[in-house]
Amino acid sequence: MSKRIEHTYKFKLQKVREQNKRYGRIKKRSYSSRKKYLISSGSKRPLSIIDAPRVLSIKNNTEATVTFMNRILSQCRDRDFVIKTDNVHEMGSEIPILLLSTLRKASFVGQANFRGTFPKDNLVEALLVGSGILDFIKHDKKETIKKGLIVKEEHKQVVGKTAQKLIREGMTFLHGHPRGHKSSYSALVDLMSNTHKHANPINGLEGTETWWATAVKDQSRKRLCFTFIDTGVGILESLPKKSGLMKIWSRIFRHCSRTDILRDLLEGGQSRTGLPYRGKGLPKLRQFSVDRKIRSLRILTSNVFADIEMDEYIELTAKFRGTLVYWEVES
Repeated sequence: MSKRIEHTYKFKLQKVREQNKRYGRIKKRSYSSRKKYLISSGSKRPLSIIDAPRVLSIKNNTEATVTFMNRILSQCRDRDFVIKTDNVHEMGSEIPILLLSTLRKASFVGQANFRGTFPKDNLVEALLVGSGILDFIKHDKKETIKKGLIVKEEHKQVVGKTAQKLIREGMTFLHGHPRGHKSSYSALVDLMSNTHKHANPINGLEGTETWWATAVKDQSRKRLCFTFIDTGVGILESLPKKSGLMKIWSRIFRHCSRTDILRDLLEGGQSRTGLPYRGKGLPKLRQFSVDRKIRSLRILTSNVFADIEMDEYIELTAKFRGTLVYWEVES
């Protein structure tokens, strides 16, 4: 090695040591391995600070919440970031799992490193740390009262036992003892099936996406809140591939709003759009809501947000990649 190259290398090594003390002392290695460490350390990636909106909720601040998650994903390929939730004073029960799935995707896709702050509001902090999110991240929090459970599956078949475990443990948070809930079990199994079979129609492979599910107790309202997230392309984007009728779907998307399409899918045979595809999962989910077997059913997919119980369908400017389904069970 020439003196010039050796001098340059030593200078870079010293700089990395100073900037990355959190990685610990670098032991002496061969030149090639130390060079590899310098390249893969990520120390030269710019750092972004991303502030969460004060209201972080898909119900009460849908557009800003989706935009916040998209900012994380859009910047993950070329920088590390700090997620600041200090000023969040309202948080939906679906946010811990939505934030966790977004950060995991950013870490996997962009190899991004991230840090974060906890909310200053005591109630919001209690929701976040009690949701089960601490089981997936490094933290310095002391023991907290756990009010929720998060499960994550990658590239798996439908797992009935996982759905049963989530419901029974969730019901334990709510009632103090384990019990089942048939409608929630049916909903979870259908959603798992959709993720496994249809989440990634672009590459034609089944079971190539990840799903997340959580059950969190809402102490103030005495309800158990379920959230299911799949990381695929979303319900509306997967429809043309599912039905195999690309030309018909292209015409439908040109002449019909996405809110009408989602409404039509949920309502089943009452067609406003002439849909060529009829699935059973979404109409069954809506019927559970109509029959009050589940409450506050909400769906976020692509650029559409639907509050089924309130019969509200909103087209968004921001686009959510994937599908989020949320519902509650009364005590």
